Amino acid sequence: MVMVKKTKHSTRRIQDEFADLNISRQRKYQLRHRRDKLCTKCNQPAEADSQFCREHRLYEQERERKKK
Repeated sequence: MVMVKKTKHSTRRIQDEFADLNISRQRKYQLRHRRDKLCTKCNQPAEADSQFCREHRLYEQERERKKK
């Protein structure tokens, strides 16, 4: 008798323009969010001409201000 190992769940791979790029999963996540006009740090809608929602845009501005 041959034992076949079964997986608990099956996952489908996302097939889009970023799937075959040789970049990290996190970078693909960021690119997909930018394409869909979502914040790259959360799932909130991004502000116009920004990659971040209001909360994260203000956070990034403050962080940059402190660096200077």
